[in-house]
Parts: sequence; C-alpha cells; structure tokens
Amino acid sequence: MNKLSGYAVYEIAGEKIPFKFGVNAYALFCEHRKIGLEDIGKTGLYGEYDDKGNLTKDPDVKAITELSYFAYVTACKMEGKEVGINLLAFSEMISDERDVLIKLFELNLEAKLMGRTLQEIAQDESKKKSLQSGVTS
Repeated sequence: MNKLSGYAVYEIAGEKIPFKFGVNAYALFCEHRKIGLEDIGKTGLYGEYDDKGNLTKDPDVKAITELSYFAYVTACKMEGKEVGINLLAFSEMISDERDVLIKLFELNLEAKLMGRTLQEIAQDESKKKSLQSGVTS
C-alpha cells in the first residue's frame, strides 16, 4: 500500500504504528461521534472557512486525533492484529508528537476515497454549489 491508499506507518512514542485512512476509519469516527458522514465538516476536522475560502479557524486537533486513532484501528484489523492501544492512550501518546499529527492530517488529505482525494471531492462539491446558485465561470 502507499500514501494514495491512505496507508503509512509512523513512529510514535517509540512504537511503529500503522494507519489506514479510508471509508472504514471515517465510519468508525462517525460512529464514535454519533454523527452521519454528512456531518464530518461540522466536527472541525478540516477547520472553518469564510465564503471566499479563507481559513478562519484551524482544524480541530481532537477531531484529527480521533480520526487518526480510527485509521490505526482500521490498519490493525486489516493486518489481522489486535488493537493494542485505546483512544485515551493514543491521545496521550500523540499529544507530544506535533510533526506526526501533521503527517497524519496530510496522509488523510492525500488518501483516495472512492477514487478521489478529499480535495477533489471538495472541488466537485464547490462546483455543484456554484451551478446550483447560478454562478458560471
């Protein structure tokens, strides 16, 4: 697997930990948060933007941490391994790993879901909204 598949292994607190971002990780994240997939944007996972697309609020670290944890759970299950770290322990482990958290966030953004990256999905949604509101380029 490669980054486009949403898979990578990073060292956190001296342990090599696998991650697999994809549909299952998102499903587990939504189940944990008791939200629907359509509500992910409201979690702050990607930050907040104004009408012009300018970032007004940074992505929520807790949401990134939780989604990353579920990417870890997904990787373990795919590899037939037991999940050896719970969410609380994972959160504490990653709290001192700013660089790894940034790498995980970027891995999530680069991963393809149903053949497209999140950026491609967002661009498609933006085009749909423009067409629905009558804006043409």
